[in-house]
Amino acid sequence: MPPWKGYEQMTPEEKDLVRSSFSSLGPNDEPPYPVGGLHAILRAAQRDLDPSTAGSVVHVVASVNASGSVESVQVRSAPNSSMGIRLAALLKKSAFKPARCQGEPCAMDFPLLLSIAP
Repeated sequence: MPPWKGYEQMTPEEKDLVRSSFSSLGPNDEPPYPVGGLHAILRAAQRDLDPSTAGSVVHVVASVNASGSVESVQVRSAPNSSMGIRLAALLKKSAFKPARCQGEPCAMDFPLLLSIAP
């Protein structure tokens, strides 16, 4: 998935890949997604990488409201507190394309799961 693409710039195959992370989406529903793609979020995660984080998983969940603003962020796992705090702060400031439920903007959680390669 090219991290610089927003949802609207994705191919249908890329959108299907993103949609696969959302089990309850109907055929005409869309998930929330960062307006500028995942690039800034991935860069923030890289700042806190060190050899001890290899093989770790980062799992954060942003609650995105119907206007695309992040209401809250839960850090479910992170290899260090610095990474979790940085990602949570960045997500809270990020603009999202709101989810669409039956064609209308709606609130939905945006899960972000990153595996840190060795």
